[in-house]
Amino acid sequence: MIYLIILICSLIPQTESEFLLDTDVAGFFYPSMPMDEALRIANKHYKVKKSKIELEGHKVDVWNVFDSDELLLQLESRDRDSDSTLWRIWVKSKKYKTKNGIGIGSTMSEVLDEYPLEYVQVEGGLSLKVEGLDIGLMLDGSTVPDSWWTDGMVDSELPRSTKIRLIIVI
Repeated sequence: MIYLIILICSLIPQTESEFLLDTDVAGFFYPSMPMDEALRIANKHYKVKKSKIELEGHKVDVWNVFDSDELLLQLESRDRDSDSTLWRIWVKSKKYKTKNGIGIGSTMSEVLDEYPLEYVQVEGGLSLKVEGLDIGLMLDGSTVPDSWWTDGMVDSELPRSTKIRLIIVI
């Protein structure tokens, strides 16, 4: 039985899981994994560079994960000590997709064809919360007409052509 499971797993293409996006996972990475393990895996498969991003006026360390010259992810640690864990995964690449094909560049319409809308959030950036997928789907608010913002920001009136610009896995 164990041999059969190993055989089946070996037949699944690595790229299928390498770029799978789901609740609590972005490819090889998941929140709460030990940061040293995340960096070991990242360095094994990709190029990694430590950097900083600014969040709410504070500079935060992140590890940029590149495939060739393409930025795939930014890995953010919650802790600053030796037992640090991966906290947030900032998905930057269109390569990452849910099993239903949703990823960066997908339109709100494509998302809502696969997942029922819970709500639209505007605090901290324009984002979608959908049932069955507990990740941050950040939308490109620059394409939303001014009238949506001034006329009450009604969820059902947000243009369905609005695209996902960033995905955050926490």
